[in-house]
Amino acid sequence: MGRPINCLEEDGISVYLIDVIKDFLSNRRIYDDINNTEFNYSKVVPQGSCLGPVLWLLIADRLLRQMDEQGNIMCTMFADDILIMSSGTVSYKFTESLVTPIKVVESWANKYKLKINPTKSKFIMFPYKKDITHVPRLKMNDIVIKQSRTLKYLGLLFDERLTWRPHLEGVREKVNYLQNKLNRFSRATWGVKPQVLKEIYKVAIEIYILYGVEIWFNKTVKISQTLIQIQRVALVQIAKTYKTVSSEALQVLTGLVPLDLVADKEVTKFNLFNGGIPINIKDKE
Repeated sequence: MGRPINCLEEDGISVYLIDVIKDFLSNRRIYDDINNTEFNYSKVVPQGSCLGPVLWLLIADRLLRQMDEQGNIMCTMFADDILIMSSGTVSYKFTESLVTPIKVVESWANKYKLKINPTKSKFIMFPYKKDITHVPRLKMNDIVIKQSRTLKYLGLLFDERLTWRPHLEGVREKVNYLQNKLNRFSRATWGVKPQVLKEIYKVAIEIYILYGVEIWFNKTVKISQTLIQIQRVALVQIAKTYKTVSSEALQVLTGLVPLDLVADKEVTKFNLFNGGIPINIKDKE
């Protein structure tokens, strides 16, 4: 309990509010009605409490502040996932430049009695024009951090060349799995009506496919073709037709816009709003 309370005091939080939080975290007991026993519990914030995330943000903020003091380093966190980004002109320099940031993470974790599993930590390198000539040797708690060709973060699968092929292949597998589940309830002559299948596609499957589209979409033929192929599985099911029907015909029969055009539209909207341009796009579909 002491560390979060210290953070509150350092940030100048009202003494009265701190006393309330202390009272909330003190004298906690757990009762086991099976064995009819009771024991004290003083570790961690109660699960599911509204206070838990706030106290965690206080602790996480300490790490982010220290990382801001490190040169050529960007650190971000989502819940308890820590992402450290660094850039350099030559790959061998990362071995030296990342030593201090990693030590900062180790010290922060030890101070707040947190455990970081080095075996679950990994790093990826994104070469720019030049090939990687040296793989840095990074360690955390004296355990080597493994290099990975892909890195999944917040639902997006990054690859070294940022081709996004592994990400889209993973999306394809998931969509095919979902469509196979729906096939149990729909066939060409019976089952769920096309209108219902179309609605499921629009509000669930299409949104899942286009998650993070602002980051990974580009107007290359390869990505456009992959999106059309992923969409095609759903279109065949909605139209209740033969698999030999062309994708263009399926799009007409179902009244659905080609997925690559939908992706392009979402990226355009994002770029316009992100640029601060006051526009009003009305979706009449």
